[in-house]
Amino acid sequence: MHPSHLWRPGRPAPILRAHSLAKHRALDGYLRRYVAAYTQNLQVRHLSLTVVEGFAGGNFYRDEITGEHRHGSPGVILDALAEAAAVVQARRTERFHFADRYFFVEKDQGAYLSLKRSIAESVHAPRVGQEIELIHDEFGKCLPRIFTEIKKRPGNERSLFILDQCGYKDVPFQIIYFIH
Repeated sequence: MHPSHLWRPGRPAPILRAHSLAKHRALDGYLRRYVAAYTQNLQVRHLSLTVVEGFAGGNFYRDEITGEHRHGSPGVILDALAEAAAVVQARRTERFHFADRYFFVEKDQGAYLSLKRSIAESVHAPRVGQEIELIHDEFGKCLPRIFTEIKKRPGNERSLFILDQCGYKDVPFQIIYFIH
């Protein structure tokens, strides 16, 4: 983990650097457009989607300019998809069912504890242990179990993997091949 992304108990949140802010904006926009594109046909009444964030981090930062707290990618993902599903439902008279499932993987102890706490303090807290799974492990080690879970879900046709690791060593080619 890059030193600028260290989450430690009792220490201030890391600064949200410009490249991470750009990534969060792109991720938010992509997820919203993904759901909108898939559901533009009003005949589509169901979307089953699994999102795997392989390097989740601690899920909160301090804005470099304002100093205010901002979500990391897990919070961005959860909020964007919840809001996208609400937009889809608002366009319909019949109920739209969004079967969403999340795996947030983080190997660093400090970051994992921050992730766990930040999700527990969010509106998404009731979903932890059900649709949201927080995993303290290396991405490559838990990937086979995640695949097993994805395959067990009925009708789960769609999965998105978000891998924003620091360097190529954390996701060797064999893992990319396994995902593909």
